[in-house]
Amino acid sequence: MNSYFKSKMYLFKHLIKSNSRIITDEDIKEFKLIKNISKKRKIKKITIGLNSGKIIILNNQYKKNNQILKISIDDKIFTLKIPLAGFFQIKNLLMAVLAAHNSGLSFNKIFKRIHRIKAVPGRLETVR
Repeated sequence: MNSYFKSKMYLFKHLIKSNSRIITDEDIKEFKLIKNISKKRKIKKITIGLNSGKIIILNNQYKKNNQILKISIDDKIFTLKIPLAGFFQIKNLLMAVLAAHNSGLSFNKIFKRIHRIKAVPGRLETVR
């Protein structure tokens, strides 16, 4: 994880051009460092988080093999049924949602298809 983080910081510090965007999680311990880099390099940050961000996670419940996720985006509430296990996968998915939205897709269009996501075989898969 340390090597992964160092590689990501190298990308943010040296390779991403000014006026680019960083999509990140405000709840990670490294967020303050990422925030400082983005400010110094004039890189816009788009975030998710439990208390703030472009996407705010309001509630998360497990129901059978799904997660029921309640989120807020620009004061609009969305409830999503996600067929993935593990909260970290939800956070990764929400950052992918921000990337798709940043590429021009509307949140409504993204959320209409989000139920089609499939878990990677063997990744937090239920074994019976």
